[in-house]
Amino acid sequence: MHIRKVYIRGVLLYCSILSVGVYAAQRATKRAPQRTKPPYTTVSQHGNLCFPRRPSPRENFLGRVWRDVIDLNKNVIFSFDTIKVILATFPFYGAARLFDERIQKSFHNDCCHRDKNQAPTWCRDLSKYGLGIPIATLGLMTVFGGNQEFKTTGWVFLIGMPFVIFGKDIIKKFDFQANLRPWCDRFPCDKRALGGFPSGHMAEVTYMTVLYGMRYGVKAAVPLGIFSTFLGVTFLNCNRHYVSQLIAGAALGTIFAIAADKVIDKRLEEAYHADFSYAFDVNSTGAPSLKLSCIF
Repeated sequence: MHIRKVYIRGVLLYCSILSVGVYAAQRATKRAPQRTKPPYTTVSQHGNLCFPRRPSPRENFLGRVWRDVIDLNKNVIFSFDTIKVILATFPFYGAARLFDERIQKSFHNDCCHRDKNQAPTWCRDLSKYGLGIPIATLGLMTVFGGNQEFKTTGWVFLIGMPFVIFGKDIIKKFDFQANLRPWCDRFPCDKRALGGFPSGHMAEVTYMTVLYGMRYGVKAAVPLGIFSTFLGVTFLNCNRHYVSQLIAGAALGTIFAIAADKVIDKRLEEAYHADFSYAFDVNSTGAPSLKLSCIF
């Protein structure tokens, strides 16, 4: 009953935030006027010069936050990409469930309730607390980014991270078999601990890795991927999560990363638009002509 109340309150709070966000976004944003291309006839060459869009005076900080929050969650809930990630992950999750207990016995002695074959303590501490370092570093790109894409990516990344955490916390409140953590000597020996599904740390690091990997390719995906693998293996070794719970966390992070990538593309498209257009043409007498148009 307590878990049900917590879940209902969380859902109501979440819906209230989105409702307020819709209202704030409508009040804070200003619709861009429709632009039509001039009726060129026999154009031999034309192009656009794009400049950064100046923010509207009505586009304040809160309005920008709520607008990105709404777009992000809309891309999570009402996107076919979410279904594709779930369908692609489910076979691996189901297969891992079959071997979870067998793998966990390699790192825990059931007879004396003691962990075995453990990595050094610093590995567990680095995985548990070190995740904040890359999150803070990439988040600072919102302020210190070298170009508009760096800043926009850092901004949307920070907007999405609380919802990754909030989403996994809601799921962890339910009492079901897949949510039970492995046996561990840091947990009670008479009762299994809840909160294992999905792995929150894995969701956060996968969200970061997939998002920056999609935006910046191998140079971002490789180092972040190495850290993600290190975190997953360490949490498996220290009996914090089963393999299936790590896979579920990775799926949750991937869903939010794809949604955030769409928001970034949309914001960059809004930030850069054609203010000045030119075209070379030929008039009715056959003489060359130059047509210019400027949007103020």
